[in-house]
Amino acid sequence: MLLVAHLGTLRTWHQHWFPDTTYWDLHFEAGCYSTYEVTATEATLTGLNL
Repeated sequence: MLLVAHLGTLRTWHQHWFPDTTYWDLHFEAGCYSTYEVTATEATLTGLNL
């Protein structure tokens, strides 16, 4: 799945998968992408701001 979204949406999805993160401390660079491996039970961040 490819998700193209604004910062608030990206932060919300990331925090849903990783609830121990702080919403306001998440930073996604413009023009970059991040990759996740998502299964029915868990998500793994495999690359941030690539």
